[in-house]
Amino acid sequence: MHPDDVDGMLGSLRRHLDGASDSYAMHFRLRCNGAGYRTVLSRGRVVARDARGNATRMVGTMIDLTSRPMPPSRGVLLGDDGHAGSPLPAMLPIEQIDDLLDIALRETAAR
Repeated sequence: MHPDDVDGMLGSLRRHLDGASDSYAMHFRLRCNGAGYRTVLSRGRVVARDARGNATRMVGTMIDLTSRPMPPSRGVLLGDDGHAGSPLPAMLPIEQIDDLLDIALRETAAR
């Protein structure tokens, strides 16, 4: 992971694990095998907690955004705290990712 992205990603994940947010979503740069960094979108949600409220199971996705076209003047990704992160094109269908995550959560809960 890019050193500049570690604190933000871990902080967002920790807030979710602690129960301060309904889900986790963050984009950051991951180091690739000798090819520099790739930008990824990581999203997830705790689906099980123990009696003390500690997260025991989490599901999620990680999507490589590096090769996606970036149209100018699109939106930014908001972090869990509602503040804008670094610019990210809004062409990624976040709603579809939420729908897929909800389906996965329902299927997991039904097992």
